[in-house]
This record gives sequence, C-alpha cells and structure tokens, in this order.
Amino acid sequence: MNIDIIRQDIRGLSDGKIFLNNAGSSLMPRQVVDTMMDYLKQEEQFGGYEVANKNAELLESFYDETAKLINCKSSNIAFATSATDAYTKALSSIIFKEGDVIITTIDDYISNQITFISLQKKLKLKIIRTKNLSDHELDLEDLEELIKKYTPKLVAVTHIPTNSGLIQNVEG
Repeated sequence: MNIDIIRQDIRGLSDGKIFLNNAGSSLMPRQVVDTMMDYLKQEEQFGGYEVANKNAELLESFYDETAKLINCKSSNIAFATSATDAYTKALSSIIFKEGDVIITTIDDYISNQITFISLQKKLKLKIIRTKNLSDHELDLEDLEELIKKYTPKLVAVTHIPTNSGLIQNVEG
C-alpha cells in the first residue's frame, strides 16, 4: 500500500493537509466523488428510477464483493447510509418490552444515547450507565456487577466513540 498515492487520490489531502475526523466523516477519494457526480448527472438527465434500474446489478454486486473482502456470506452484509442509521436499524430488530434493561456507558456515541433515551421514553426501558475509571475508560468490574444484577436485554459499548478519542477496553 502506497500512502503517497492514496493521499494524491484524495483531493482534500493532496496539498499535504492531515485530516483527523476519519471515524466520523472520512474524506472521499476522487474516484468516489467522480462516480457520485456522474451518477447525479445521469439522474439529472434520465430520472432517478431509470438510473437506479440501469445500475441495479452493479449496486447488488456490493454485497458479494464486500462479503469476499471480509470473508463472510453476502446475506450477512447490511448496507446503511451511516453508522447511526445502521445502529438504529440493528437496534430496531430487538424486541424490547417495558422494564427491559440496557446497560451502556456514559461515553457511548451520542446518537446511540439519543436512541436509548427515545426507547426509554416510548417503552419505559431502564437505561443503566456504567462507572468510568479515572482515565474515563469503562469500569469492567462495574459492568460485570451490573450485568449480574440486572440481566440486561442489551449491553452497548462503543469501542471508539468519535466524540472523545477514547478507546474502550472491549477485549477486557
């Protein structure tokens, strides 16, 4: 992998800048931007449905190609518009009932926290947040105790929340 070539393919980095918000909003390589612009120009000329139909096979190949890349079945691949969208969709597949418990951290990703609060209000779930250690990492002993005490329906810990630079010890 040649980092210099990769940097040249990303217009925002070609002048030597360093971009640090890659977890939340990576800069796109010129090939991606150019392909997206070409697609939008086609939509402008022919309409969205026609262009989507014309490109359906290419879009479907995403699942097979991604499965090959990460060595899994294509049926295990989900496509979403963002991490928040993907998380919300995955969370919506869990059947919660009143009184169910979600254990999370104080530092979990903010979109996840908002979703938990929404679920708490709608379904009367109990949201329990673990203690942090002095370095702001998750207190694994507290997490273990909370799991034993509450038998949660979900334990949600974001490995690297983009709002802080914190890296949670999820291997614990």
